[in-house]
Amino acid sequence: MFGYMRLTARGDGDESEVIERGFLAHADREGFALQRVLFEHGPVNVKPVIYGYVRALPELPVHSVQQLKQELSDFAQREGFTLAEVFVEHRWLHSVAWDALVMSCDRHGVRDVVVPDYRHLHSTAALSRVMQAVIEEMMSGRVWFARAHESVPSFHPGSVAE
Repeated sequence: MFGYMRLTARGDGDESEVIERGFLAHADREGFALQRVLFEHGPVNVKPVIYGYVRALPELPVHSVQQLKQELSDFAQREGFTLAEVFVEHRWLHSVAWDALVMSCDRHGVRDVVVPDYRHLHSTAALSRVMQAVIEEMMSGRVWFARAHESVPSFHPGSVAE
C-alpha cells in the first residue's frame, strides 16, 4: 500500500520526513503495511468526478462513439469536472452499462453523470425523464447534458405530443 500527500507550501524538506513518519505510524496502528509515501509539491486543485454514459446502438459507427466520448470529455473540462469513465451501452434493450454506472456511482460516491443528450437515456422523452430522475435520486446528484440545447423536453401528462 502507498500513501500520497500533496504539500502546498515549500519548506526545507524536513516536513516530508515528519509526515512520512506520521503516515507509517498511522498505518502500523491500523494494521496495514505502508511501503512508501509519495509527495507532490504545489497547489491543490481537485476537480469533482463525473461519469459519462453513451447509448451506442448498433447503427452508430465506431468513430461516432469516440466523437461522443470526446464531447463528454470536452464538457467535463469546460465545466470543471474530471471525467473518470464513460459507460457505453452497446446492445439494444440491454442495460449492462447503465447498471454498472449506477453501481459505480453508489460505490464511489460520484454525484454527477453527463450524457450527450436525452436520447442517450431513452429514445422517448418521457422515459428519458424517468431515467434521469431515477439516477439523480439514487446518487443525490445531477445528470448533465453535454448538448444543453438538447436536454429532456418538458413532459405534460395527457399531452399527445409525446
